[in-house]
Amino acid sequence: MKQIALYGPELTFGSDDLIKSFRDLNDPTKLETIFSNELIEFLAIFHQENFKTREEKSEIPEFSRPERYWKGMKRNVVRLTYPDGWYLEYFSDPGVLEVNTCPMTYETALSHCARMQRDIFDAMAYVGQYPQLFAGAGHVHIDIKAFDNSYLYFRNFLVDFFNHASLTNGALNDDKYNSIGLADLPEENRDVLKLILTEYDGLKFSDETLRIKSFAKSVTDYVYTIAAGRDPIYPFQDHKVRPVKYHSINLKNVYESALSSGGNTIEIRCLRPQESALALVQIINLFEKRIQFIKTINNKISFKNSRPFHLFMTNEQWSMPEELERLSSEAQRVLGEFHHYVKESGLLWSDYKKFVLPWWHGEGSEIEKFESTISDLKDLAL
Repeated sequence: MKQIALYGPELTFGSDDLIKSFRDLNDPTKLETIFSNELIEFLAIFHQENFKTREEKSEIPEFSRPERYWKGMKRNVVRLTYPDGWYLEYFSDPGVLEVNTCPMTYETALSHCARMQRDIFDAMAYVGQYPQLFAGAGHVHIDIKAFDNSYLYFRNFLVDFFNHASLTNGALNDDKYNSIGLADLPEENRDVLKLILTEYDGLKFSDETLRIKSFAKSVTDYVYTIAAGRDPIYPFQDHKVRPVKYHSINLKNVYESALSSGGNTIEIRCLRPQESALALVQIINLFEKRIQFIKTINNKISFKNSRPFHLFMTNEQWSMPEELERLSSEAQRVLGEFHHYVKESGLLWSDYKKFVLPWWHGEGSEIEKFESTISDLKDLAL
């Protein structure tokens, strides 16, 4: 049965002072600092004072302090619940202030765009906190009901996402530490995914939801678990093993939800913090349209096992012409693949090119070079 897709955003905001407060604390087990709590209280006062002057009663939310815990520690959470039932919550997370909203359809997010801009983005700016380029992220949860309880839709969405390695290599983000893409995992991990797909594509389950959850757990347990010393980025963290959620798509909530709502979701993590409410709505629409596109495909999408991109450069390599040329060619590959992903989803490139790495913009930039070739290309699928 067709379901309505729901999306739950995790917005982050920060500043140099906020980041410094966590660095000075130097305790990764702490979610709050004195400064972060001061910001929460300042923001709460600002909101309450602001509500007193609002004439539109439908835009005056109820203020509350719900109990939220993380690993046994109580969090300082402020919740605003509007008369129509829509709500947002804000609290601190290491290095940032985070804002979550209630799960929304794309249409709901679009209708609340002005509200989110005013009461989230503008309010955060008032207390000196802004979306940071690479501090924090703009994660989005997608309720698995969006896939109509269909293993085919669910696995095809994941395989399609994994096949577009550009999404995690400059198109939506390039964070190998917090949200590494499948193409950047060790080859043996990618080979395991092929085996898992072969197994689950041939299995018969009486309950499709159980099949989806079991598949997600197998990917998490065997593909996302990287042998010690084999992770391309994470070993500098005191040789700890990468947490299984630190991947481009976190699948743990599919079978073991830790969300306060109790919902089962996939979490798209390879997203930089959205710069505005409109940007958030556009990101939600990107996945909305991609899911709709996936549902038009009746066959199982083949896993391409795309080769990794090479965008990371050392300081020494910047002076080497051949390395700069390689970086340029990789940027063009990312842009071509992302352009195809956007257009195939029925969306406008002009709305989504802003999400690619910021240094690819501007006069004489990689985007300018790429756009000069678009009219001459018949197929941008790579």
